Amino acid sequence: MAVAVLSVCLAATFIDRRHGEQGQEMATAFDHMSQGLGMFDSTGRLILINNRYREMYGLSAEQAKRGDTLRELFQHRLKVGTFTGDIDKYIDSVMRQFARGESVDRIVQTPDGRFYSVSNRLLPRGGWVSTHEDITARLRQTRNRDRVAAQDKRRAEIDMAITTFRGRAEIHAQDRERLCGRLLVRM
Repeated sequence: MAVAVLSVCLAATFIDRRHGEQGQEMATAFDHMSQGLGMFDSTGRLILINNRYREMYGLSAEQAKRGDTLRELFQHRLKVGTFTGDIDKYIDSVMRQFARGESVDRIVQTPDGRFYSVSNRLLPRGGWVSTHEDITARLRQTRNRDRVAAQDKRRAEIDMAITTFRGRAEIHAQDRERLCGRLLVRM
């Protein structure tokens, strides 16, 4: 009997240790994601937040931690300058969409000019997961590509206008030469 109890205790210890290692591995994976991640319960309290989220919004571990409300998180963001606007209005808008069972996808701009794609997905048992991806470079590339394409289009239109003008100018020059030639012949 003592051997069986010892075996069960050793197995439980191994499982707890293995489970702890997996938890540590998961925490490491979350903190090394390129996206910011926040997970909230059905009352809007933070369950999980990764370091990337904190970095993106200039928050310390004390300012963004498990148990904080969504409102507290945004109040800290307002204090550090990574959120502008009306916190209540923003949260009410998101919560109304959640109440309708909708996911919430937005592109937000921080005061320092960064653009984040924010995706909030409802969880089956309540709450939601929020991922934040920095799309600043991609957006700038797209805008530059669009700007260059618009410049190319304008250049092509100007070239076409010049070609049309030259063609008409040549026709007018030829007409003038013929008219002058006729007038000289008549004189």
